[in-house]
Amino acid sequence: MDPKWRRSASGGRVGIAFLMMIGLVGATGCGGSARYVKTGGTERVLSVGQVDIGDFTMAAQEMVQSLLASAAIRTTGNRPAVLAVSRVINDTSTYFDVEQITRRIRIALSQTGQVQTITTYGGITEDPIAREQRERAAFQAGTAVSNKVDYTLSGKILEHGTRDGRTREQTYTFMLALTDTRTGLAVWEDLKDVTKQQTKPLVGW
Repeated sequence: MDPKWRRSASGGRVGIAFLMMIGLVGATGCGGSARYVKTGGTERVLSVGQVDIGDFTMAAQEMVQSLLASAAIRTTGNRPAVLAVSRVINDTSTYFDVEQITRRIRIALSQTGQVQTITTYGGITEDPIAREQRERAAFQAGTAVSNKVDYTLSGKILEHGTRDGRTREQTYTFMLALTDTRTGLAVWEDLKDVTKQQTKPLVGW
């Protein structure tokens, strides 16, 4: 056999083996591995540049604890008190649905048995079918539609960012207020700051 041919064949086999190895490594690297982590837990991917699920969870839990500790919702004569969610403004640089925090607060309050949420109230009705049926029943009965709301929940979410060398810090401020519809007075207010930091490595980013 020609020595040149043997060298060529050997080189070809080595080349094919090398390409197969690269392909296998590439496939393994692209596939990666997936696993469950606790939502909002310490193992979650921390996003400094935007509000994430952990921020909503943390803010909602602390807001609910603050509201229940204030006894504000027990000042009305109705048991349970009726709550309507008013405007909660996202005043940050990124879009997200503010219901991610208001719904968590609503659920936690309703589970205490002290609050019920009305979903047929206001200009943008959460449950238009229920509102239509309620208005039809009131019309047939010859009575006015009753929007018996004891409290409204409103607020705003702000952000503030700063940098110091390679370190970037972002603070998100969740501000909420509970208003007594009988008096128009804020019977409870609180805010929660969530601050996250990220340090840029010396090489790469």
